[in-house]
Amino acid sequence: MQEQNIEQMLENPFMQYNHIEIVSVTSDSAVMSLDIRRDTTNIYGYVHGGAFFTMADCCAGLTARSDGRQYVTQNASVNFIHNVKAGHLTARGRTVSRRRHICVVAVEITDETDTLLFSSTFSMYCISAEG
Repeated sequence: MQEQNIEQMLENPFMQYNHIEIVSVTSDSAVMSLDIRRDTTNIYGYVHGGAFFTMADCCAGLTARSDGRQYVTQNASVNFIHNVKAGHLTARGRTVSRRRHICVVAVEITDETDTLLFSSTFSMYCISAEG
């Protein structure tokens, strides 16, 4: 992955605002983390569905960008499986398919006990030939 793409993601104000951190990026995969805070929970104290989706979307984007090109989200299918009120979340993205314009990425989010909380598939559309 080009250093410029990683730097752009590290400086992403949306990720910063939502406290999402990059753990690692390799060819066709990415890992991100999020510590659960009061502002990531819903009125019941559980992680807000939007926080799960936001984290997964960012992870899918970073995974797609591991080829050095730029992508935007075209489509997403998500499953909210389980929820928690406290702790640490980890999102793991992996490339399922990469074509000329579309990259399909699977993202799973787990808690610190590796319990699956959220499962998703994203179709990412390539908007540039180079980063």
